[in-house]
Amino acid sequence: LHANQKPLALLQHLIRQHSSTDETVLDICSGSGSTGVAAVLEDRNFIGIEKDPIYSNLSKKWLQKISNQNYKLEFSDLSDKPLFFGVEN
Repeated sequence: LHANQKPLALLQHLIRQHSSTDETVLDICSGSGSTGVAAVLEDRNFIGIEKDPIYSNLSKKWLQKISNQNYKLEFSDLSDKPLFFGVEN
């Protein structure tokens, strides 16, 4: 789905090795959502950030496809928000 997409099995392995169940995985350049899918499949919470609407929509669709009633999915469009909140000169 994405030119730099990582293998799902590798991401699942890394998530299992470096986090515990119910912890949160953050991917600040989430692309098509591979890390998010791996996190959800490994019972982790996930926060993904992607500025490209094409890839954020792909990610959203993929996460919705693998989700079931056990997962709470929330998607927020922050494209009209400033990059930093509460930062003043």
